[in-house]
Amino acid sequence: MRAVDQVLSKVFVKRFYSENTGFFLVLLGVCFGFLKAPQHFDLNAALADKPVLYLIPFSLWVLYAVKVARFCSIVNRERTSAMLGWISLAGRSSIFRSAFKVQLNLMFPVFGYGLFMAYVAVEEGAIGSVLLVVSFLFLLVSVLAYWHFNDLLQPREFGLVARKSRFHWSPKYYFQFYLHYLTRLQGLRLIMIKLLSLVILYIAIQVFFEEAIDLRYLTLGALLSATANSFFAFDYVRFERSQLFLFRNLPLSFMSRILAFWLTFILLSIPEFVILLGQLSLQIGPIELLSLLLVIPCLLLFFMGLVYQPGMHQERFTKQVFFISASLFFVVLGHIGALAIAVSSMAIAVLLLKAWKHKSEAV
Repeated sequence: MRAVDQVLSKVFVKRFYSENTGFFLVLLGVCFGFLKAPQHFDLNAALADKPVLYLIPFSLWVLYAVKVARFCSIVNRERTSAMLGWISLAGRSSIFRSAFKVQLNLMFPVFGYGLFMAYVAVEEGAIGSVLLVVSFLFLLVSVLAYWHFNDLLQPREFGLVARKSRFHWSPKYYFQFYLHYLTRLQGLRLIMIKLLSLVILYIAIQVFFEEAIDLRYLTLGALLSATANSFFAFDYVRFERSQLFLFRNLPLSFMSRILAFWLTFILLSIPEFVILLGQLSLQIGPIELLSLLLVIPCLLLFFMGLVYQPGMHQERFTKQVFFISASLFFVVLGHIGALAIAVSSMAIAVLLLKAWKHKSEAV
């Protein structure tokens, strides 16, 4: 048992924190550089008084959990991890306990801040909020541990693993290939990111209804939703480079490829379109509604243009997306409408792709 704990800790925990040092430094700077301890206390006191707002940190925790799960899945399928094949000899109960400890250690930043939130709720006398936070923390870690436990017991397979699905369909057009890949091999991640995006939009719509009829709330919600979906922009380029090498050499015009990328992001944005249309079709004008619908796919195309920069990697991409989203946040507060953001994002995306896409493929 102890030997299994030591091996898994070295393979997953130590490596995760060493490879994500930059991510945690940025996170500390964002969370504690702008807010001091008393402000964190006041913020969590407000959350405890209105538990529905816990959806915001819960969504961020789920996004972090997806990052942890993705890391563990990748490491477990590396050839250097072939030694983990013997772990099934330790017994299922021992493996599950070890998997739980691994996920608890990987989720330590979330668990630590979550316990602080629970402490603030206790101080405020909000027992329901305490139970909500603690229950969600243990549920999240338990789900991750159960998934990690099953992942460890799977036969060692390396690289892309074709998984069986009851829903079979074959892509016919260029813009469908990435969607096919997501639904067949990245289903869990797709669901998690979409849940986060929909929660953000739902909160923005509720604030729009309850606080004031100000379209800026909706535009900010669409902006944050696009930021939550930014993973797809980076992953789409990675997928195109690794899996669509032959298709990239087809005689397709530049604008045809741009249209294919944009159609992919429009189809990926259908869940967001459904909630926006369902909630706002009778509340705002058709031009304003159409502008909101365009923000998400246009920003995703903009983010995709960033990925084609020479020497781009995921950490650098994350920082750029964060900086752009923060800048657009203040732009929206300055009464710049959704249509202007969508059109300018689309134009900049075309320029970036025209400048960098051919160069990156030639390397």
